[in-house]
This record gives sequence, structure tokens and C-alpha cells, in this order.
Amino acid sequence: MPHPGSSSVVGDVMPFREVMDGDPDRGIALFDLDLHLVYANPVARSQLYDGDGVILGELRDAIAAFRERLERSEYAPPPGEILLGMDPTRRCRATVAHLARPSGRWFVVRVSPPGLFAEPTIRRLQTRFRLTLREAQVALAVARGHTNAEVATQLGITEKTVKNALMAVFVKCGVRNRVELALKAHDAPLPPAPPGVPPFPHDVESGRD
Repeated sequence: MPHPGSSSVVGDVMPFREVMDGDPDRGIALFDLDLHLVYANPVARSQLYDGDGVILGELRDAIAAFRERLERSEYAPPPGEILLGMDPTRRCRATVAHLARPSGRWFVVRVSPPGLFAEPTIRRLQTRFRLTLREAQVALAVARGHTNAEVATQLGITEKTVKNALMAVFVKCGVRNRVELALKAHDAPLPPAPPGVPPFPHDVESGRD
């Protein structure tokens, strides 16, 4: 098979150029249903080829799991944002989308630059944790240190709505309080849970002492 990114491969997948070239800051890769990598732009190649094949293997496993869900239901949601690799200097993020066209079905992978502590965005929070738009808006504001009252004013909603959204955010993000949410949103390590602390959210109050 030609090297991913070669002219012949790119020519074969020209119908998907609008997807591949839509984000110049990310790597774009295309896999077929058999999990063969048929295209990867230079950014994707630099991040996916780690020498020992770990990152590419982890990505193929994630795509395979998504493919199995699609076989059971064509409406299966894509996985959230995936963290690939164990080496902190080589880790990268990836999202997977299913692309169906008359000519075939494909998996489009967008690969973010490696590194931790990325600045969160509403879209990134939605992708990573499967949040609704409202939940992502609340999560982003709280992660930036705003109180419930400030979030309610910013979004034009009641504090009760903020609390309800925050409860859902805590559950989906797997955090117990506002501090952990801020850390998780920035991909920073979470502190270990103290003994006896319940594994459910409990800090949805104002956010200021």
C-alpha cells in the first residue's frame, strides 16, 4: 500500500478533502472499515508514528470498538476525545467520526497536538465528556473560576439551572467538586480521593466561601 499521504492515496480520497483540510492545526487521518490507514496529513503522521506503534495501536482499538457499536446501531454515538500514549512527551488527543458516502464508509480521525493542560473550549468539553451545549457552557465558566451567580448572569439562566447542569457535568466528567472540574477540563492530574469521600458530586453550591 502507498505511504499514507502519497499522491495516489490522496487522489483516491479526494471526496473527503473538505473534512481533512478543515482544521489546519490538527492532524487528519482516514481509516477504512478494515482499520487500514489510507491517508494521514503531515501533522497526523508526526503524532501517530511513535516508533513502537503504541499510539497507532490504541487508536485502532478505539476505532474497532466504535465500529462494533455501529454494527449494532447506525446511530451509535462516536467515542469522546481519546487520550493516546503513555509517554507525556508523546501523548496526543484524538476524536473519531464515522463518514458514510456512496463510495464507501470511513473513519475520520482528528489528532490534536500533544501536550497536557490545554485550554478548554466548549466544543472540546462537549466532545470529551459528551456534554450538552448548556452543560459545556456551565462547565467552562466554572472551570474558569466563576460562581454560580456569575454563570447564571452570563448565560441568562437561573442559579437553579446552573446547579442542575453542574450536577450533570460532575457525573459525566467523573469529578466531585469545582476544583477537580477545573483540573479535569485542563487535563491536569486529579488528587487522590480522601478515604470515605463519596464517589458522587457534592459541591454544586455558589463556588465562593
